[in-house]
Amino acid sequence: MTIAGLGAIAVIAAMQSGAQGGATMVGKALPAFSSKNIKGGTVTNASLKGKVVLMDFWATWCGPCVKMSPTMQKLHAKYGKKGLVVIGMNLEGGDEASDKSKSLAYVKKHKYTYLNTYGNDAIASKLGVQGIPRFVLADKKGKIIGDWTGSSDGFESAVTPLIEKALK
Repeated sequence: MTIAGLGAIAVIAAMQSGAQGGATMVGKALPAFSSKNIKGGTVTNASLKGKVVLMDFWATWCGPCVKMSPTMQKLHAKYGKKGLVVIGMNLEGGDEASDKSKSLAYVKKHKYTYLNTYGNDAIASKLGVQGIPRFVLADKKGKIIGDWTGSSDGFESAVTPLIEKALK
């Protein structure tokens, strides 16, 4: 194996450690949740039934989160019509009106088309989110199959095989 290959494995292993402190949600059911879509309406477990879901916990003030947004858009563009739902789960930290406004402005500025939500404190707490960006991937049955914290150039190569397998 090449040194580059070993490096990629190290990145994937480090990212799959899950929440800070080593906890991971892999193998557990995605907890029940309800999030507010920045364009109106709500997103719930029931509305995502039968879909592969990639949740991206982020904030506009988080540099590493902003760095990962283009990757979320790329994954949405590549797999959205095949059944992947990418959800930006904003954790801005202000009141809901401000959080919605900041999220909406960010999405419009960058022309992101994947689903973005706000008011995500409850689901973040249920998933033990302690640091962002945090990514949680769930299969069509709602079972968590991937859990990563942090920004990495290796994220896309780590998540893509899991997405492709889950979409089959």
